Amino acid sequence: MERRLPEGWRLARLSELVSNPNGDIVDGPFGSNLKASEYVDEGVPIIRLQNIDRNNFLNKNLRYINNEKATELKRHNFSSGDIVITKLGSPLGKACLVPPDLNWGIIVADVVRVRLNDELVLNEYLVRAINSDIGIRQFEPLVKGTTRPRVNLGNVRDLIVPIPPLETQRRIVAILDKAEETRRLRAQADELTGQLIRSVFLEMFGGPLQNSMHWDVKELKEMGDVKTGNTPPRKNQEYYGGYIEWIKSDNINTPFTYLTASEEMLSEKGAEISRIAPRNSILVTCIAGSVGCIGNAAIADRDVAFNQQINAIIPHEGTNAFFVYYLILYSKDYIKNFSTHSMKGMISKSLFESLSFIYPPPDLQSEFGIFAEKIEQLNSLHKTSNHRTEDLYNTLLQKAFTGELTA
Repeated sequence: MERRLPEGWRLARLSELVSNPNGDIVDGPFGSNLKASEYVDEGVPIIRLQNIDRNNFLNKNLRYINNEKATELKRHNFSSGDIVITKLGSPLGKACLVPPDLNWGIIVADVVRVRLNDELVLNEYLVRAINSDIGIRQFEPLVKGTTRPRVNLGNVRDLIVPIPPLETQRRIVAILDKAEETRRLRAQADELTGQLIRSVFLEMFGGPLQNSMHWDVKELKEMGDVKTGNTPPRKNQEYYGGYIEWIKSDNINTPFTYLTASEEMLSEKGAEISRIAPRNSILVTCIAGSVGCIGNAAIADRDVAFNQQINAIIPHEGTNAFFVYYLILYSKDYIKNFSTHSMKGMISKSLFESLSFIYPPPDLQSEFGIFAEKIEQLNSLHKTSNHRTEDLYNTLLQKAFTGELTA
């Protein structure tokens, strides 16, 4: 592998990139040295697995211990700019930098703190290398345990990374920074689009449950025909084939407005004994493994069959599909309240179709529907852009640590 690296590059173990392998690569205290019961509201911060994501430090889960305990555990300290790596959980080997505002603190068991020799390698470069396939492929075969997969400190010290000259490292970090900023802006654009459509809905109709604009109120069955899906007998394989998609709740439990493509399909015979939701139906999860999935919804942009966990609303003339979709989406907590709240959440068809919601005039629904459809077209462009952005980032990441990116 080293012979394939560009001139001036070399392969190095992590332990070769620090001044003192025993003091600059350490993990947290084990056993009873640090307990959750010792966490306090203020004091010395501690970094746990929950704080570490790939390339990102997560502040929201930060916990603290008192100064006395921190002094006792001083060997296991971190400071701003250090690298912290997970050696427990799935996925393993996530790495990030300690943020500038955390000047000093303690790491817990199953977190490794690395303090590099900055004359050999940049922290920002090494974090990206560990989070790339370079690190992932080395950690995966070392995993011990199934319920709580882990690697040991020695494995982390033996991690091998390609090391180019410092100036090349800076160039790689700068390029990847720009690519990551593009990904962040794309995600921000998606979030703003979602906020925009919610804002327009509330401006036009008010809160769907408060009915501050005093709209008419109708039961769902007055807005459209409600159908419950079914499953053709599995023992008869003639019912399964490639004629029409058979939708399950997984195709609804997504961030997308429209149903995702189903991997399983029915044959023409299967379609004859199945319930079919025509295009512009709204499919809603009414039976799920957890109550949290009750009320998930998506629009069918083609004719589909669907299973018994789902109810389809086929809008009556004058009822706009986009209006009903967002009405369901913004009323999810209301719908969940009618679930059985058992191990499996469930709302029967009769109960579901009797739920009451606001029903503004059809012309206003149509006006909102035209706007929402334009937003969905914009979202479609965003998705294409997102795929391209991710493909570009992954390509850059693959080339960054082989020398191709800066050749």
